[in-house]
Amino acid sequence: EAARAWAVKTLGEWTSNAAAAGIAARWVLRTGVPYEEIVGAAARERADLIVIGTHGRGGLDRALLGSVADRVIRLAPCPVVTVRDTE
Repeated sequence: EAARAWAVKTLGEWTSNAAAAGIAARWVLRTGVPYEEIVGAAARERADLIVIGTHGRGGLDRALLGSVADRVIRLAPCPVVTVRDTE
């Protein structure tokens, strides 16, 4: 429940910041299998683009853990841009 509360608060702030900058934005919080929810939302919303963060795992970690970003890239109904945190 604490994670959900944090997500609602944070997504609300990000949406407000976007609106203040003149960008139309809204947020949706869903639970389920991450890549399925992302791809499904993109299809329902007829998204033009998905931007998704990635941990940048490689090798054995990637093979064992899989990658939400990889699955989204393969299954998305639109182009996908991945962003890797450099910190």
